[in-house]
Amino acid sequence: MSRTRLIELRINASGVKIIQPLTFNTLQSLKKLDLSGNELTELRGDELFKTQRIEELDLHDNNLYELDSRNVEQLPNLQILHLSGNGFDELPEMITMSQKLTETTLSKNPFRCDCNWRRFRVQAWLIKNIEIVKDANLIECAENVTKSFLTNDTTVLTSLVPNRSEHIFSISMLDFINQANQTFCAVEVSGIFGGGPERNIILIIASVIIVLLALIGFVYIVLSFFRKGGNSKNRYKKAPPSLNCSTTTPGCSPLPLIQYDAFISYSKADEFTILNNLCRPLENEDFTLCLLHQDGGAKRTYTGNRHVIDDELIHQLDACQSLIMFVTKNFLENEWSSLQIKTSHQLFAKSNKRIIGILDEHVQANELDNELGQILRKNNCIRSNDAIFWKLLFASMPQRLHLQNSSGSTMLGDGSDIYSEAYGSIVPSEVV
Repeated sequence: MSRTRLIELRINASGVKIIQPLTFNTLQSLKKLDLSGNELTELRGDELFKTQRIEELDLHDNNLYELDSRNVEQLPNLQILHLSGNGFDELPEMITMSQKLTETTLSKNPFRCDCNWRRFRVQAWLIKNIEIVKDANLIECAENVTKSFLTNDTTVLTSLVPNRSEHIFSISMLDFINQANQTFCAVEVSGIFGGGPERNIILIIASVIIVLLALIGFVYIVLSFFRKGGNSKNRYKKAPPSLNCSTTTPGCSPLPLIQYDAFISYSKADEFTILNNLCRPLENEDFTLCLLHQDGGAKRTYTGNRHVIDDELIHQLDACQSLIMFVTKNFLENEWSSLQIKTSHQLFAKSNKRIIGILDEHVQANELDNELGQILRKNNCIRSNDAIFWKLLFASMPQRLHLQNSSGSTMLGDGSDIYSEAYGSIVPSEVV
């Protein structure tokens, strides 16, 4: 081309794919060049050598994906640049470097967007130069979801469901920019409690120190516990009970002998029912029983007005393998309000012997006070109206004393084993 005075040249919709270097070097007066509607993929800069007067360049509807920055040197007077309808996924440097640019079009390009504006410059540039972008409201953020996953090159839009085609998700770039902070790019406070990396390090170090201190404290408690247990055993070996010990000796009480299978604790008002429906079936199975209001207890009246605690009831409980508490409304209102009964039962619970609670069908669990509720929660508790009541009760009962004796223990029962540990083969006269 040798038309030196040519001002405007249109080579549009001509199927041009490649422009050879120095193609327009003789058109030194050219001010407007229209190459739209072709199949160009790149413009390197050497094609426009000596065309420095060009003010308008129309490249819309091509397949351009790159504009070399050398084009800026060849087109120092460029004011209008049309790039809509191409394949740019990032803003060409040529646009950001053009000093005299007053108008451009960028729609219909698959620009990529992300929360990190430094990654793709198109977002920040559009906000600053929106007045020169004539089709700003038509520019879109487009994401090929499938390709991004396959190439491990994802953005915040990669996780969204495609809405343009099978693989493409698109959204107006202005909408993305305006809504990003509330939706796609909602700011998450970094670090623990929003303190950032430096505070994270401090908190991690503090957490490690706390954990170490907790471990040291735990080890100290465990060692103290075992040390205390060892000291208790040593004291027991060094100071066995006296052979002359009796119930009248101050500060000295021999270990009780086990004489009964179970102690039955109940209300005097329910005695007829207890004797016929509970005690007799147990006695028919060869269980030996000690009753609260009999076996010596009948001589005493346990009421809430009595505030004296003696040893008789405690000794009776100590002579039993287990404690059966038949809890009725009468028992709660009368016997359990007695300090004597409540204290003796609490002491028995601390001895780690077997306790069986029988809860009357008219008594609800929330009617029990804290002390009684705690005892029943830690031991077997059976409803009196349970369909398999007797099966549950017999399963909870201890082995009968006469069976223990026949299996090889002495006539003194389980208590003799305790004494043999303390005294050896010598049995104190108080026991005999």
